[in-house]
This record gives sequence, C-alpha cells and structure tokens, in this order.
Amino acid sequence: DVTFLLAPSHPEHIRAALAGLRGYGLLQAVRGRPARDLDALVDFIERFSWLAVDLGPRILELDVNPLAVRAQGQGVVMVDALMLLGPIKP
Repeated sequence: DVTFLLAPSHPEHIRAALAGLRGYGLLQAVRGRPARDLDALVDFIERFSWLAVDLGPRILELDVNPLAVRAQGQGVVMVDALMLLGPIKP
C-alpha cells in the first residue's frame, strides 16, 4: 500500500493521501487500541517533505524505517534513520 506526494506537501494533501491507504484504519481506534497520533504523523510528513526540498540534490540516500506512530497525543518516533549527503556544490 503506497501513496506519493510532491514535496513540499501541505497537511490537507497529506491527510487525504493517508486516508486513501488501505491501512488507514490501523491509525483509528480499533479492537480496544487507542487511535494513533494522526496530527503528529501529518506534521512529521510535512516537515520531512520540507527537509527533502531544502537539501534537494544533496540527498544521496534517505531512509526512515520504522516510524512508530504512538497513541493520540504522544507523537511519532523515528526508530531508525539514515541520511547520506553529498557535497555542497557552488
């Protein structure tokens, strides 16, 4: 289940893209588990998209895996991340 957005992404577009995913229901309260922090997830994706714009072609590799979305009000956590940057070109 995948969706793509252009960077930078606006929160409304991010929410719509997430809502279109088959797994979106897992972010909602289900089977006694509290809803996930959707606001924090949207904020993370928006900020991450700006990071991609700001660093642009310097990004050689960028990986966040996994990203833990905690219960509502508790945020998100990058459990592991890797970023390789190339040199600044004049």
